[in-house]
Amino acid sequence: MKIINYLNIVIWYLFNFKYIPNLFFLINNKIKEIFLKEHLRPFHLKNLEFSVHDDFFKKESIKSLNFKRKKIYLESLKKNKKIIRNFGGEADLNLLYSICNKFTSKNTFILETGVALGWSSLVFLFFLSKKNGFLFSIDMPYVRKFNFDYVGSAVPNSLRNK
Repeated sequence: MKIINYLNIVIWYLFNFKYIPNLFFLINNKIKEIFLKEHLRPFHLKNLEFSVHDDFFKKESIKSLNFKRKKIYLESLKKNKKIIRNFGGEADLNLLYSICNKFTSKNTFILETGVALGWSSLVFLFFLSKKNGFLFSIDMPYVRKFNFDYVGSAVPNSLRNK
């Protein structure tokens, strides 16, 4: 069954040839995984540092703000309710919004990779609507899904000028 899935992915890339460099990247990683066993390296939890939100906010002197209560988020959530389950989940929007509001610069430029529905884009653009600056978002289409129109759909047209 895995071989059929891999063949379907390769076929998708052949029909969407402008993404072929990414296919070579995936193949290279798969070869490394199989022959070099990189994925079997020991992973030690003791090397990780865990922090709960409250500790992080205190440590970094960031005021915790609740983006998920904002009208713009609730309207976008209602609009995208039917397609949400077909995409990855949203980021920690409250954390992103709190970090954004820590910036004091009037000119802010943000580079975002991996947009999906655009929940984090919504946070960034809402923040940038009060500042001078722009968001540069990059995403690739999902393999074997015909959802190009959904990428970034959480962002309302009123914020897309940034």
